[in-house]
Amino acid sequence: MQNYLFISLALLFSLANGHSWLHCTDYRITNAEQTKNFQSSQCVGYGRAWSQCCENTAFGLDRGYNYQPGGGSKLCRDPLRTGNNYGASYSTGSPMAKYSPGQQVCLAWAPKNHVAASCINKNIPDNGMEVYMSGPNPTADATSLNQMTKIADWGKNPGADAYKGFHNCPNFCSDPDKATCTGCFYIPRNVQVGAVYSFIWTWEFNAVSDQYSTCWEAQIVANTQGTALALPSGYSNVASATGVTPVPPPPATSASVRTSAARTSNNAVRTSAAVGRTSQQAVDPQDTQDQQQETQDVNPQETAFNPRNQTVVYIFAGASSIAVQVQLIAVAMILAVILAQ
Repeated sequence: MQNYLFISLALLFSLANGHSWLHCTDYRITNAEQTKNFQSSQCVGYGRAWSQCCENTAFGLDRGYNYQPGGGSKLCRDPLRTGNNYGASYSTGSPMAKYSPGQQVCLAWAPKNHVAASCINKNIPDNGMEVYMSGPNPTADATSLNQMTKIADWGKNPGADAYKGFHNCPNFCSDPDKATCTGCFYIPRNVQVGAVYSFIWTWEFNAVSDQYSTCWEAQIVANTQGTALALPSGYSNVASATGVTPVPPPPATSASVRTSAARTSNNAVRTSAAVGRTSQQAVDPQDTQDQQQETQDVNPQETAFNPRNQTVVYIFAGASSIAVQVQLIAVAMILAVILAQ
């Protein structure tokens, strides 16, 4: 019964959480505490149509804003609206971001249990995180990421407890669902002042095809915000630049910034090509579910149950669809019966 209780609790916890999305598209980090605990006063930009579902909600609270493009032509959860100078999808409480040429921009999101950490599950997969940018004043959303310019690439998290890329969530072990995660990148210097650009943040979970996205707009303003924020000493989750123009170097805070940039830049071309292919192919939903289950980088024998200490470690945290979760429920019930004997 004790074993069954542990399994049931792990199952219920994982089913209550979805995958991730951007909560803030311009998070002004000025101290280390803001990288650990989200401060809404430092957020001055939000995602497209955030005001219609999520305004004034707690950080990381799931309101259905997460979105998977799949293999179709729709890269964004909500369509581009150009009315009111692109302000139709924004509000006073959830404003459109304003960026300057060469500005360093930081983003914030919640991990939703998907970080490789020894305290929970060190085998959680990660296949990259990127930001793409449109041309000036778009009239419609792109139908493929190949039609946009990749301006930031964090690469894959290198391993357990590395806290890089999407996994850069310092307080994850204290709050695996709603911990604050951040990452920074640079706006190209040659963007047109006065123009509006669309941006797409993408994160690949189990595989490149298992992709999540958040879309937003930003107006380019002349007054500089400063090429670099006052990031805390040692902060290194600054993306390597892959845009069409040179960008300012990251703050010289740690050698790990340069090492990470060199390590991830080699993956940029391969990741971009793979994403481009999958975005143009129609994917059968059942095939996608099967692939996600097969490619989950978790060894059940290593993480599901340890008879020596009777600890169950979020064996369902990687489930990326209802169908997969239903299958896992059945497995859990069978396992519970076996353990109860």
